[in-house]
Amino acid sequence: MASSAIAQSLTDAQRQMRNEQFEDAENTLKALIASKPSNHQAYYLLGLNHISRSEYANALSVFENGLTNAPKCLINKVGVGAIKLFNGNETSATEDFTAALNGSKKKLLAEINREIGRAYITKGELDAANKIGWSKFALKYLGMSKQLKPDNYETEMLIGDALMLSLESDASKPVEQYMAASALNPKDPVSLVKLADLWRRAKSPESAMAELDKATALDPDYAPIYRIKGSVLSDMGKNEEALQSFEKYLSLNPNLSARRQYVSSLYLNKKYDQCIKEGKDVLSKKEFGSLYGVIGLAHAASQKDSDMEYNLEGLKYFELYESKELAPKNKTLNQFEMFQKAYLLQNSGQFAAAEGLYLESIKDTANTKVEIINQVANVMLNNQNYEKYLDVLKIKLAKNGKPSLSDLISMGTAYSNLGDYDNAISSYKNILKMDSTNDGAYSLIARSQLLKDTNDVSGLAQLNYNKWIKSLSPTDLLAKKDQVKYAYQVLAGAAQRRKDWPDMLKQFRGIVSIDPEDLSAVETLKNLEKFLSRTR
Repeated sequence: MASSAIAQSLTDAQRQMRNEQFEDAENTLKALIASKPSNHQAYYLLGLNHISRSEYANALSVFENGLTNAPKCLINKVGVGAIKLFNGNETSATEDFTAALNGSKKKLLAEINREIGRAYITKGELDAANKIGWSKFALKYLGMSKQLKPDNYETEMLIGDALMLSLESDASKPVEQYMAASALNPKDPVSLVKLADLWRRAKSPESAMAELDKATALDPDYAPIYRIKGSVLSDMGKNEEALQSFEKYLSLNPNLSARRQYVSSLYLNKKYDQCIKEGKDVLSKKEFGSLYGVIGLAHAASQKDSDMEYNLEGLKYFELYESKELAPKNKTLNQFEMFQKAYLLQNSGQFAAAEGLYLESIKDTANTKVEIINQVANVMLNNQNYEKYLDVLKIKLAKNGKPSLSDLISMGTAYSNLGDYDNAISSYKNILKMDSTNDGAYSLIARSQLLKDTNDVSGLAQLNYNKWIKSLSPTDLLAKKDQVKYAYQVLAGAAQRRKDWPDMLKQFRGIVSIDPEDLSAVETLKNLEKFLSRTR
């Protein structure tokens, strides 16, 4: 193959990768390797292409073939080290990086250092918990590359990516870096798109859209513009416009990798049934481990609680996601994924497993939002697992500081069901401390008092029920007729067990006053009046 044709093939592959046409780039590079097996760049680009799709085993195989068939340049040694780094073998990765640096000619050292920096950036993206540390390694090697070969556009862009990892809360430095890179190649839209994505993450959609407009003016056929634009519009809640943007991305890049992105966009824009259908179709053509997770999440988000078959199918996709995507990378479900899988377990009747996973999802309490903890608490309450409910509520209160009125009511319910009536009453009394006008608390106190003292010997249940009934307006009294009648009935029962016939008479008068058509109560009232008149 002529050198000019080789150069053109490499240029085509780089353009395709830049445009996220990964399958097209793979075909271009495989054809180049078949015709020129000694071209080290083709192997390295093909390996990077696989890394872009998280296909690390395939990438490692390509890099190793590159070292075998094109041993003169050690760039593929960096690729092998990168895969070891991603898989957690940091010591061996460092040895490969050092060997690549020590065995390369001086003119290649800038490129070798740059690609080592790229490897550490990818590691930081995979290991979010330690991303700041990985970004420092990346900046170290990228700095050496810059010293050896200043004003290299690719190096400057990667420095911006590394700064994004280390300074996520301070966007100023990566912004400056991407702008500096853009000045080196003002006709390339990539730096503008990266700036847009930075502003998107910083929750500044207007700034993101402004950069995307500039990028579109430079190259309206650069597909990633529309992927990022779709994400920005989705963040803004403009779901239909977001999907239109993702569809434009797909029209410019009709590759399976782009369709995978489209499936994710359908999920993010709440088109769950369409997401599942499209995701299944993509998986029938090529396996993407991450798609199993998206489909599982779509099942959970659809909230088809009563459809057992549907929920079980969602669980199946979660299990495939764990086995095919996460397990090979020694990873587990993140907090949100655990919560959604637990929701499917709950809906499919696997309550113990669901509760265990719900609790696991909030184990890292420092990084768990109060809203998530509250949802888990509500699940435990609805499942009548009152001990676990109270345990989770304590976690919430440790983060939130004080209970809400709703918390106090639920706490009282939980304590009552556990037979701890003193704590139930205390919870309800705290409602009045928080809101002295919340007269409904008296009814709750009375109910727990009766559970504690079924005969109401202390009279506290009657006292609190009377406070509640007196607080009701005529309109409220009519609306809550059944509850008020029930209060009189239980107090009458307590009086009967105490053989306190005058009090029983009093309670039945209350029943008849609230419901004069209750013939049974009217009859009982007459009999009580006759009985008491005789005893007098």
